[in-house]
Amino acid sequence: MSIPSFQKINYLLRPNKQIERKIFIEIIRSLEHKFNFNIENSTYIGMGSIYYYDFLLFHKYLKIRNLISIDDKTQFKERFKFNLPYDYIDFFNLKTTEFLSTKFKKMSSDSKIDESNYLIWFDYDSKLITKIENIKRKEFIIDPSKVDDIRIIINKCSENDIFILTVDVDYRDSFFLTTELRQTFIETFEKYLSKKYRNINNIIIENLTNIIQDVIINIIRSEEKYNKFKFKKLFSFEYKDTKKMYTLGGIFHSKNIKRKMRDINYTNLNEDEIIKISVPNLTYKEKIKLDSLVKSFSEIDYAAKNDDEIHKILGFEIDRNELENYIDYYKYYPQYYEGII
Repeated sequence: MSIPSFQKINYLLRPNKQIERKIFIEIIRSLEHKFNFNIENSTYIGMGSIYYYDFLLFHKYLKIRNLISIDDKTQFKERFKFNLPYDYIDFFNLKTTEFLSTKFKKMSSDSKIDESNYLIWFDYDSKLITKIENIKRKEFIIDPSKVDDIRIIINKCSENDIFILTVDVDYRDSFFLTTELRQTFIETFEKYLSKKYRNINNIIIENLTNIIQDVIINIIRSEEKYNKFKFKKLFSFEYKDTKKMYTLGGIFHSKNIKRKMRDINYTNLNEDEIIKISVPNLTYKEKIKLDSLVKSFSEIDYAAKNDDEIHKILGFEIDRNELENYIDYYKYYPQYYEGII
């Protein structure tokens, strides 16, 4: 039995993940005004594990009170229940596909479909695609449960429902090691690959997150023809704390949303674009110094400054890419302290 991810790492102590969560909140708040709905009245469905950190944030900053957590690990059922931070969180000890099939948007007693809006974040800690390579066979396998989850959500979601999905994209460099493997990948997933990624020259490890994104979006596109409300991509992020992760988020809508989304930060509606979140590990003193110079460094021409000049201004050494990344995300950067509770 594999060790669950919550036993490997404290979910609270992941700075890039925390930045992503805070950006979600900022984007969703902007969506309320753009699309004229009240997120406070929505139902949040997620995977709280034992920490429930996204539940705490979404309740505190989005004021959502209808909260549902799903986890199928029966050996930790009581632990999941014990750690519920609020008594109005409903916990279901089910597989995600089972929950979606039996509990999500069920017909009510008066035969009317549940019309409340949903914010769904399926934050998987596993991969969508895995590789089997041994003496007898070489093949790529897609996780059928994730595909089923996507299909059910695409078919059941209504206008202004929001769907976010996160998967592990931390693959070894040998994933596409040979031409044979790359060709096998194309043949396996051809129906879920855009033309660009049916070209063997583009099936390389450097493109893998974009390829996974392409597969997910094409799974969505293959299903949404049955729903008058189409999935409109809002954002996609790649980040790494312990493992490299990819997140795709979007809203269900019947109209083109590009004009409405023009002034919302961190949205990238282009289906091939991915924003990479990567911030440096800083001491508290270094963070204070950088924060005191945010305006100056936001306006700086990095190409015109060498490393020594930047270090002289700061008083400590930092890679210029890390500095630029910090300036991009300083508002969301978490700071951790030890305390007695």
